[in-house]
Amino acid sequence: MTTIRYTADGGHYRVGGYGFDPGDEKDVDDDLAEYLADRDDFEVTGDPEAATDETEGSDDNAEGPYRDRDAVNDGDCGFVDPETDGDPCGRDAGWGRDADDGPCKDHVDELEG
Repeated sequence: MTTIRYTADGGHYRVGGYGFDPGDEKDVDDDLAEYLADRDDFEVTGDPEAATDETEGSDDNAEGPYRDRDAVNDGDCGFVDPETDGDPCGRDAGWGRDADDGPCKDHVDELEG
């Protein structure tokens, strides 16, 4: 469960069986938290890793390739292709390029192309 706060100035918002009034904080399931985190009027206040993903192109429900946030945070490439095994690439990120480094040389074209 993840805690979400409704930050709008006014109005009632109803979603997924929950009703929010301005300033309300509620524990919601991780999928709903992820959905609400993408909305301007909501803010994650508890367990943000379960609800948000700031890695470019990363989304556990992605239809195409993305980078796994946990693998990237560990300095790995993190490339995941849901069409195949779904496991993140464990090669070092960036293959010798600058900081953030991006994916490894085997996956750079698949994510940037």
